[in-house]
Amino acid sequence: MVTSIPLRWLTDSLGLGRTARHGHHQGFLRIIRDPRGILWYDDYMSTIAFLTDFGRQDHYAGLLHAVVESIVPGLCHIDLSHGVAPGNILSAAWMLESSWDSIPRGSVVCCVVDPGVGTDRKILVGMIDGRIFVGPDNGLVSMLWRLRGEAKFKCYTTSRVAFHGANPQFQSASSTFEGRDVFAPMAALLAAGKMTLDDGIFTKAKSVELLAESTPFHGRVVHPYSQGPEFILLPASLRISLIHIDHFGNFILDLHRQEFEAYPFAGSVSTCELVATSKVHGKVLRAHGIQKTFADVGKQEAVAYWGSSGFLEMAIRDGSASLELQKQ
Repeated sequence: MVTSIPLRWLTDSLGLGRTARHGHHQGFLRIIRDPRGILWYDDYMSTIAFLTDFGRQDHYAGLLHAVVESIVPGLCHIDLSHGVAPGNILSAAWMLESSWDSIPRGSVVCCVVDPGVGTDRKILVGMIDGRIFVGPDNGLVSMLWRLRGEAKFKCYTTSRVAFHGANPQFQSASSTFEGRDVFAPMAALLAAGKMTLDDGIFTKAKSVELLAESTPFHGRVVHPYSQGPEFILLPASLRISLIHIDHFGNFILDLHRQEFEAYPFAGSVSTCELVATSKVHGKVLRAHGIQKTFADVGKQEAVAYWGSSGFLEMAIRDGSASLELQKQ
């Protein structure tokens, strides 16, 4: 049996104050009864990390934090990003996979990129590598699933109706803001131990929605949210989808290093060539070989390299590949 209560509730009630909490005012006291019936406890930090396409211009992202704070005051909640392009599930899936190992273990990752908001699509709660995903079942876990393996996942589903039936205080007349009314409250309750996957509203998932794609190096299907230039990796003539364009104008592509290395016929890092072609102006960028640093090519030259998340990227040294490809 495991019970979690906010550590400050206990220390405040006993008059122990901050010293007893070791400064961890967001901590929780975890009370565990082992098989012998002996009770023991420890305190731990729980974190919620948000990833959405809500942007920063409006109040939507801020409301997620407000909801969490109102449910569990003092709980640690952070932002991975609210800058996902609207509805771009592929980009969000990449950010999720790229961030996963840096998020504190035991955290709940609340991801809301949800073109199907308000429909009967399922709500997914997935556990992998010591962290919990909460979000719509629409393909957001595709890259975690693909690169870490199905066997590592423990997935459960529920619905908006089931969640609100068990937690009517969060029900709203709106069907267009489930980030506020479903996902943020669910993340807060899970992080605080006030809700568990043993609760009756969750069922073990029989299947998980994944983005449509084919086997690496056998002709990838362009993802439904991929836009922009076309990328070809030579000499294998491999078409690679664009996942994301970052703040620096670098292109992040849907090819992970471990996939490339599993297929030697795709070429070596020194002999392959990455070609980007604008669909608008027909301009072409060519990067010869896969380099280790930007400085391995001359200034204003195109460079291909394995990015910090392990995916193939293309950049212009001391420039923007995105802007360069837009020039006529």
